[in-house]
Amino acid sequence: LPRSMKGYEIYSWQEDDQWVFKLITGTNRQKSIDEIMSDSEPIQEDSLVNIKIIGVDSLKKTLERVPKDESVFWLTADKMETAASQTNPFGFPSDIMIKDLQLFCEKIGVDLIVSK
Repeated sequence: LPRSMKGYEIYSWQEDDQWVFKLITGTNRQKSIDEIMSDSEPIQEDSLVNIKIIGVDSLKKTLERVPKDESVFWLTADKMETAASQTNPFGFPSDIMIKDLQLFCEKIGVDLIVSK
């Protein structure tokens, strides 16, 4: 994956009893719920990363592609604007799973920042 001036962002939610993650290039702009929950987009050199990941094992494989010393911000989008008919679907898995992912990221040299 390419380096990102603003790091990367991860969002997480549950679908059919499994955790789904979205890894997106960090930017200053607010992302919409639809944008985050959309399917992956192909990655070209120097383009924005937008990868939908199903399951923790797949997330680890994707995180291994993040450049060493890059920051990844795990967000819940609680400040996100939602339409009256939309509820915020984002959340975090168990503390044990979060700790496991933090230790994994330490091992691969990625700075995972969880903003719970």
